Amino acid sequence: MSRLDTFVEQTLIPTYTRGEQRGRNPSYNTLRVRAQYYRKRGDVATAALLDAQRRALPERDPYDPHYRRLRYVRYADDVRHITGR
Repeated sequence: MSRLDTFVEQTLIPTYTRGEQRGRNPSYNTLRVRAQYYRKRGDVATAALLDAQRRALPERDPYDPHYRRLRYVRYADDVRHITGR
């Protein structure tokens, strides 16, 4: 390992990493609760519409300020290990 690799893994990544997991997406959660409300009232059509809108959103907040990760890619073929492709 080079000095750069060591510096990134021992200094930058621990310093930059924040939070255990992303917070919930507030928009996703609002749509979930509203769909549940309409379903309980018997308005299945409105609940289905809200569920469809909810499924178009990520469950977790992609812009959560309390969560961040640093991914270090040294070689182009290392990208497969990070993305899973």
